[in-house]
Amino acid sequence: MSNEHENSDGMLTIQQVAERLNVSARLVYKLASTGALKAYRIGGAIRITTAQLTEYLGQCELPKAERHKRQLKHLDL
Repeated sequence: MSNEHENSDGMLTIQQVAERLNVSARLVYKLASTGALKAYRIGGAIRITTAQLTEYLGQCELPKAERHKRQLKHLDL
């Protein structure tokens, strides 16, 4: 996504976050409401900073061993 779609202060809308993560806006709302993804409510709008999104992605990274295990999960009998 280009910077022209990002607000000048690094704040993203729910839809922008959803597009970056390739998930639904509904999932982003759920992550924000549970506190898994830190967010701000400004008036009636929810905004997420690029730093908060980067922090969330860092927490989601799978360890190398777990990535390998998940790839072979379909082979478990």
